[in-house]
Amino acid sequence: MLDKYVKRLIFIRPDKFYKRSIRQIKIDGVPVDVTSDPFSRYPEQTAIVFDNKDEVLKKLFLAKKIEFNVLYGREEAVSAFPIK
Repeated sequence: MLDKYVKRLIFIRPDKFYKRSIRQIKIDGVPVDVTSDPFSRYPEQTAIVFDNKDEVLKKLFLAKKIEFNVLYGREEAVSAFPIK
């Protein structure tokens, strides 16, 4: 979900861990460094904040595939989302 007012991406993925951080996403294979901030009221949601918001948001609107490198404690996982 894209928060167009604050210009951040909100990662919503129900899971049993909730304590996750996202340090990098890949937009069509191109890595973008990000910072993440979990919501305390909605633990299944994590806000992803970009350093260069406008440029990244333009890429997101045109993206065909977005991959998230998600860190659950010490375990790392990749979530990929094709966009149709």
